Amino acid sequence: MSGRAPSLENERLALLPAALHTDPASCGAAIVHGGPDLLDLIIAKDLGPLWHDRLQSNDLLASLPSATIAALRRAHIAATMGYLAQRATLDQLDRLFDAEGIASVAIKGAHVRECVYPDPVLRPASDVDILIAPADRRRAARALMDAGYSAYPAPANVSHEATFSRRPVLMKHLPRRLRDRRGRNV
Repeated sequence: MSGRAPSLENERLALLPAALHTDPASCGAAIVHGGPDLLDLIIAKDLGPLWHDRLQSNDLLASLPSATIAALRRAHIAATMGYLAQRATLDQLDRLFDAEGIASVAIKGAHVRECVYPDPVLRPASDVDILIAPADRRRAARALMDAGYSAYPAPANVSHEATFSRRPVLMKHLPRRLRDRRGRNV
């Protein structure tokens, strides 16, 4: 993406495929008209898979410039690979925590995409967020480290969050209770 900030119009256009009542042909016209700046924004905001799906499912992808098709296809493939790796990680974590008797639940992006999107690849996630009970945080951390994960605590979040990584997927473990907008424990 160029060094300048994206225009408000490009920000709006980047979200076109997410709008329920958008004519698919208008998506095709917008991406052509928006040119490289819009395409760069779409890719930077992880919207490439959504654009690829919307255009392909309406037989509009082939009508685009070859560089646009290639960029959207690469974004879709990368999102597919990321999803498959994260899905495998979630399955492994389920087995790991079940074996240790630790209740856990996937939250945020990695979970939402499974529930909301027709294809989870359409909602890329940069990590996997897992919520566990505060009483289980040490056992969960030990189980993760025994399974080959490394801990990367952030001083600002150490009281309620720890990041664990085992290449290539990042996973966050949130041992404290979450609160809703009214301050109630979730």
